[in-house]
Amino acid sequence: MGLKHIAIDSMILIYLLEGHPKYKESCKKLIKNAESVVISSLSVGEILTGYKKNDNKSAEIQFFAFLKAIPNLRIQAFSMQEALHFANLRADYPFLKAPDAINIASALNSPAEVFITNDKELQKVTHIPVKTL
Repeated sequence: MGLKHIAIDSMILIYLLEGHPKYKESCKKLIKNAESVVISSLSVGEILTGYKKNDNKSAEIQFFAFLKAIPNLRIQAFSMQEALHFANLRADYPFLKAPDAINIASALNSPAEVFITNDKELQKVTHIPVKTL
């Protein structure tokens, strides 16, 4: 794709963590080739929830080590600016679920030039270019 500044959906990290047979390599290349990668703090929470539900402490530790190993990763906290983007997104796109709106709002308040997901429905959003794997 040749993108320098990207924001990624939770599923991109999940594909990497779980070694998805179809998407792992393309996700790895995408992140490696980007100068900066943004994820929302919600994405971190979504992934941690699965580990917490299963009381999988070793997976939690591995997940944090995985995040630290991505040198160009920025975890975007939800601020007032994201809240404004969130409100605009939900108003403009009634189909948009709150977690997706939060992730895209985080992308909008970052240097990201594109939001990468594997949810084709999100390509209807025009506030930021949305690309699928």
